[in-house]
Amino acid sequence: MILENDTTLVILKKLCKIFKIKKISHLTKKEIVNIINQVQAVNIIIKHYKKYLYSNKEDFISLETIKYPCFLWNSGNKLFFYNYDSIINYINKTGDTRDPVTRIQYSDTTLLRLDKEAKKYYSNTSFKFKSTYKIKFDVNYIKKIRKKRNDIASYEARINELLTLFRTAIQADILSWNLSETIIIDNIQYSSINNYIYSIKREYNIIINNLKHLDKELSEYYNQNLLKLEYFK
Repeated sequence: MILENDTTLVILKKLCKIFKIKKISHLTKKEIVNIINQVQAVNIIIKHYKKYLYSNKEDFISLETIKYPCFLWNSGNKLFFYNYDSIINYINKTGDTRDPVTRIQYSDTTLLRLDKEAKKYYSNTSFKFKSTYKIKFDVNYIKKIRKKRNDIASYEARINELLTLFRTAIQADILSWNLSETIIIDNIQYSSINNYIYSIKREYNIIINNLKHLDKELSEYYNQNLLKLEYFK
């Protein structure tokens, strides 16, 4: 709280600029002090209310604890909370500017607000992200993201098929049979069972390397899955 006798008019005018208080030229010093104190009181109330509002809340995408400041969206009198790294990464990776939970399209105003708030949040970091507002209207970006997601899905499907083949071979213990004769599987001829197993592994490694260019973390996850299999330890 500011007392009238504890400050000067020059300082009060500077404080008015900070608090964005306008039209004070016709006011007395006492009136300016009262307005500043009212604004300060409101700001304190808002700050404490936000802390209360965000306490014990979870991010609707990652399910992690909400960190203030965060992105808050109101839909149908229900509040949805998202950490900035969560919602920004979601939109940048999917090209989808709809709300992740309700699937309602964010308005232009909402996306512009998100971009503005996110820039403040990341102001002291080297993190770079594409404007969510621009993504909404960038058809080529959306097509590129969709193609990338489809490619990843195709790689994942084939990887899981190959993992199933690995597990089947290991559970059946066919490698212990030491069969060296030529075999034909799916109309493809292999010189031995070992040759068949390692041909699968070669394909698996090729797909993992391709996937690495699209999603490094996901490729590492599947690579670890292969290493967990008894045969490849």
